[in-house]
Amino acid sequence: MKNSSSIVRQMYLKILPMQIFGIIVNAINSLIDGIVTSRILGPKALSAVGLFGPVG
Repeated sequence: MKNSSSIVRQMYLKILPMQIFGIIVNAINSLIDGIVTSRILGPKALSAVGLFGPVG
């Protein structure tokens, strides 16, 4: 029987790629939101969005 730390390590390494992928997708989403907001609504709108969800 494997010890619990080995099982936890295997589970962590199994989900690690999806966690990294999620972080990258979230960063790209924030970047695109910032670009769209600043081009369509202007810099004041971008600063308002930045107060609630930091962009970039």
